[in-house]
Amino acid sequence: MEEHLKKLNTDAILTVASLWRINVSASIADAVGVSHKRNDTRNTIRNQKREILAEVMKQMCDKRRIKYILSSLSEREQQIIGIFALRNWSIERAELPLWEISEAELGIPPAQSAHATHARKEQARGLLGLLLLVRVRKFGDAGSLVFVVPAEFREAITEYFSDAEASESERHPEEVASPEEEANPEEVAKSERQKRGGQEKAQKILDDILVFLSHANSGGIPLTPSLRKIRKDAAERIKAELSEKSLKRLLLIRHICETLHLVEERFSAFSRRHNRHNLTSTHACITHAPRTRTSQHRIVLATTKNAEEFLRKSREERILDVLRAFSRNYDGVKRCVLEELRKLRPNVWYKCSLFERRVKSAIFRKKSINEWLCFKKSAISKVLTHLLLLGLANSAYAGTEIYFRLKPAFFKDAEEAEKAKTAGERTLIVQPNFEVIAFPETSHEVLFRLSKFSVLLRAEITKVFKITREKVLCAIESGMQADEILRFLREHARNEVPQNVIFTLKSWCDSFGKAVIKRCILLKTSPEFLELLGRTLEVVKIAEDCALIGKEEFFNAFKMQEVLVLEAKDDVTAVEIEKATGMNAINNNKIFLLNEEEADICVNALKKHGIFPVIEKMKNER
Repeated sequence: MEEHLKKLNTDAILTVASLWRINVSASIADAVGVSHKRNDTRNTIRNQKREILAEVMKQMCDKRRIKYILSSLSEREQQIIGIFALRNWSIERAELPLWEISEAELGIPPAQSAHATHARKEQARGLLGLLLLVRVRKFGDAGSLVFVVPAEFREAITEYFSDAEASESERHPEEVASPEEEANPEEVAKSERQKRGGQEKAQKILDDILVFLSHANSGGIPLTPSLRKIRKDAAERIKAELSEKSLKRLLLIRHICETLHLVEERFSAFSRRHNRHNLTSTHACITHAPRTRTSQHRIVLATTKNAEEFLRKSREERILDVLRAFSRNYDGVKRCVLEELRKLRPNVWYKCSLFERRVKSAIFRKKSINEWLCFKKSAISKVLTHLLLLGLANSAYAGTEIYFRLKPAFFKDAEEAEKAKTAGERTLIVQPNFEVIAFPETSHEVLFRLSKFSVLLRAEITKVFKITREKVLCAIESGMQADEILRFLREHARNEVPQNVIFTLKSWCDSFGKAVIKRCILLKTSPEFLELLGRTLEVVKIAEDCALIGKEEFFNAFKMQEVLVLEAKDDVTAVEIEKATGMNAINNNKIFLLNEEEADICVNALKKHGIFPVIEKMKNER
């Protein structure tokens, strides 16, 4: 560094000193000015330059001053110095674009010529002006141009970015300052309103997830076939029940549910049955299958088995699950922010500007240039926004500073959340008009199961559902048993379930399955054979020579099985077959049963005895 400063003239050295906030001794500075005016001898000027150089060098090598200068750099300049530190302190001029650095960002060095104009001297700026970077040739006086961080600054830069002065357990006093100490009453009131607003949002996000899952559980949420977006009419219905009636909120809830695999895309129930049974020709006419193809390709978002497991968890567990859903899409910088947040203490106010430095230090210690390049303040605000949305943090303002405080729930693991889980209580009231009132303390698991066989009428603090015949039959069709519905109501209702509700539910359940679509065999044969067949099987005649027989019953009655049969044309050939294969004819006839696995061996044995059997193809073989 000293060699580089020696190449500068006295005015350039003073320019560097001013950029470093170094106050050169007044006597030396005055002496320099007088010497220039009097045109003193060169030796005198050299001695004065040597004194200035010694004082400037001494103060520039002070670690505290270096860190002070680093803290005054812009965010981009700090990023560039960090890249040089991670790249062993030097980068060739041709390699700057590889690290997304333009030469203009490095600044302008101080003028070296003694004849430079005053305007030229004042242009020294940036990292080159501060001499935190210098330009040298790769091989002394030859080779490509290289930008290098002087060795005198490297240790202080490493300590500044890695926060080596403080241990992990140590903290700065400013990090835990309460924002109320610096804020005026208006700002405190504003902060309190923001805290309450964040708590309300945290309580409502789980309610919104329940609303979305309830719609997905009730026949599925229809999607457009091409773009897989929620259809407009369905989106409007769901938005009307959300805490924030906006498309942005709906997309957020859908993203959470899909990331946690609570819902999945699938075909509607009818289209699956239609495709599985392939109801065509005669059967399609009997069942009156729809002529349009729209219902065959109806795609919906339906709940998975994870939905009930998710709602069965405690509130703390579900909040942490949603946070994990957010963090799955985090890049390396946001994951580092989350890791550093977990090292803090709960219920302590931290200043965002100081926490930002802590995150940058953590990224620098990881030696990850990509993450260092990607770091932005918005990464911290994005993660904190998610924590505020989930009620895991509070924020406040004091002047221009932003503070945040983490709640103990953020630091809980799954085991602790399981311990905090409380048993469900009776929180429903079943009324004779089939309406079910759910009190605010009703768990989301109970609300979700209730939505399987009832319709939500009012989504307020106290929710009102109504049990309908259509929903009950749909629940039974999806696998829910009739006794399970009654048992659920009796377990969670504060009152006795009205008798008319019990009686009506049983009658609705009994009506399920009164019409059945099944597969039969259409048999066309002689009337005499049908009459004989009717003595052993249940036969439904539809004509004199045509009848319907149950598929399973028909195959069970006849025990049909496809076998290989070897038939001899005459008695002599039958005897030869017995000699060649050692098999016996069935009932002294000219027919032999073959084992499919040994059919090739049998054919080869016959060919050795001069018998070449003809293998007939089945009608359905080509």
